[in-house]
Order: sequence, then C-alpha cells, then structure tokens
Amino acid sequence: MKNRQHFVHYHLPPIAWAFMIIAISSIPSAYLPKVEIFGIDKLVHIVVFCIFGLLLYRSYSNKKNTNPGFSNVYFFTIAGVVVLGIFTELYQGLIPGRRSDIYDLVANIIGGLFSLIVVRMYNKALCL
Repeated sequence: MKNRQHFVHYHLPPIAWAFMIIAISSIPSAYLPKVEIFGIDKLVHIVVFCIFGLLLYRSYSNKKNTNPGFSNVYFFTIAGVVVLGIFTELYQGLIPGRRSDIYDLVANIIGGLFSLIVVRMYNKALCL
C-alpha cells in the first residue's frame, strides 16, 4: 500500500475520531441534550473511548515489523487513550457550563482498556 493510502486507511481514522471527541467536548452545556438516565453519560464515554482505542490499536499494529501480540502496541494504545482522556477532561473545564470530571476520565480509561480486551479476544480467536 502506498504511503498516502496507508496513512488514510490506518492513521487518519484515529486522528479524525480524536478531533471529533475534542469538537464534541467543545460544545457548551446549554447546547447539549439533557439526558436523565443515570450513568448513560459514563456509558457514552466508555463506548467513544473504546472505539478510539480500537482505532489506535489498528493504527499502531499496522506499522512494519509490529507483532500484533502483547507488545508496545498495547502500551501506546492505552497511553493515547489516557492522554486524550486527560486532555478532554481538562479542556472541558474551560468550556462554559462544562466541568472536568474524574469519573468521566475513569470511564474514558475503562473504554480504552475494554478496547484492548476486545483486541486480545479477537486475536486469540484468530490464533494470532
């Protein structure tokens, strides 16, 4: 695969997803829908960051000479999730009507960890 196609196919999706997360984090609370279901916001954080983790893993694991087993790919995936999770929570504290929330950060990290569990189960099913 040519370099540009490789970038677009493997590396652009997690970058675009991260920008989408940041864009949504930039919306003032007055413009967000009010949801009264307890814990649904944490579930959304888990799902969004699980998808981000899956995209990061896919991006990192498709570099040349990378073993898809437990390796630096897992470390860089969870590190990327944690960095984006911390950034978005701190950033939300600057947005009118929004606040930083440690429980949101925990949900972000759980989503990233869940993505690695999914990857591990998938790789095990394929005997990788």
